[in-house]
This record gives sequence, structure tokens and C-alpha cells, in this order.
Amino acid sequence: MSEQTQAVMWYAVKKYLDGELNDDRWQYTVDENEANTFFHGYQVIDGEVLKDVKFGFYVSDYVVVCYSDFQMYVPENAKSKVAKYIIRANSYDLYGAFDMTYDDGCIRYKILLSVNDLLNDSFAEANLSKARIVSMMAWQKHIENLFRLINGKTGNKSVAQLIEGVLM
Repeated sequence: MSEQTQAVMWYAVKKYLDGELNDDRWQYTVDENEANTFFHGYQVIDGEVLKDVKFGFYVSDYVVVCYSDFQMYVPENAKSKVAKYIIRANSYDLYGAFDMTYDDGCIRYKILLSVNDLLNDSFAEANLSKARIVSMMAWQKHIENLFRLINGKTGNKSVAQLIEGVLM
């Protein structure tokens, strides 16, 4: 995910919370039947949808859960290994967490932000910037191993060895 795409993505979170998201470069749906408002969007440039990067967030009275994903889907035969990898990766992550929807195998990275931290513009900018950088770094750190696990290209390395290689 490019830094520019992530910057625009997190900017859209702030605009949505302020009720000002009306940019025609984004398409989104809002599901108000859920307990929390759900926003799922993707960037559109020159009429073309960037399908490799999507983001979404849940908004409640107290928190905003932001997530980003690469439209990476895990096949049935690799789900257990990817799940083990994600559990181990999350145990070392102080700011966010990967998750995988077991039904469709979609992997996402989520960060929890306080609504109070986003109300003041100067705090919001700092917190969204930190969340953007943390998300980008998490993907950069783990994407190669996730691809290896998905495609069965880990060689003789166990999940524990893959994690150890990332932590060095």
C-alpha cells in the first residue's frame, strides 16, 4: 500500500467523522443496520477503482476501529498456518492487530483509536498519521511471509521461524 494511498485513506476517516466526506474520488457504502456505523471505501482515480487496497472502519460513541487490507485471501488449505502466524505476529504488535475472516480468508490490519483523540484537529492529525504509519509498517513487515504461507512457499521454515526472521 503506497504511503500516498494510506495518507488519503486516513484523511477520509477524519472527513467522515466530521460529516464532510463528499469527495468523488471515493465510493463507499454505509450499513446502518449494524450496531456501529460501517464504512467501506476504496479509492477511484480517473474512473478506475484501485482494487488492491481497501479500507473500512466501525464508528461507535467511543472508538473508531480502522482497518486496511490488500484484498489478500487465504485458501482453505493455508488458513490454519496463516491463523497461527497472525496470532504470533499480534503478540509482538503494540499498536494494532492482523485478523483473518475465517469464512472468506480475508486478512486485515486493524487499529483502535479513541473518538476523543479525533475530535481536536491537531490531535486527530497526529493520531491518524501515527495509525497510518503503523499500519503501513505492519504490512511491510509481514506481507512477504503472509504471501509465502498463502502460496505454500515457506520451504522448511515453521511459522515460529518465519516470525523470528521478522523480529530480527
